[in-house]
Amino acid sequence: MSRLIGRALAQNLDLKAALARVAQARAAADEAGAQRLPEASLGADAQREHQSLLSPLGKIASAFPGYSRNQSLYDIGAGASWEADLFGGLKRQAEAADAEAQAAEADRLDLRVSIAAEVADAYFRVRAAQQRIALAEAQTRTC
Repeated sequence: MSRLIGRALAQNLDLKAALARVAQARAAADEAGAQRLPEASLGADAQREHQSLLSPLGKIASAFPGYSRNQSLYDIGAGASWEADLFGGLKRQAEAADAEAQAAEADRLDLRVSIAAEVADAYFRVRAAQQRIALAEAQTRTC
């Protein structure tokens, strides 16, 4: 019977959908919790330019001694931000998302129990029917 329950749990599409809902709710909870944390960004850019002598800037700059037509431009930037949760909205949002994730997990576990119970019930009904058939066959042989 445990093999039957294992197969039913492994192949049940409702259970797979419930597992996907749990993963989605956990991701939403993680995102809601991350909104309360400081946010940092870092960026870098490097460019290489070759100035044309036919452009307006190239015509003017080429008149100066030591003018180099090849230039390298580098840009590095960093930033940080943090949203102060003065009224507790972000905290409540994170708590609600955690509660939804816990509810989704409870629904998934409830579905697992229901599936296992249905398989066990069907198994016992089949075994009882087999017993009745065997009993009926035994009675027909004795008559």
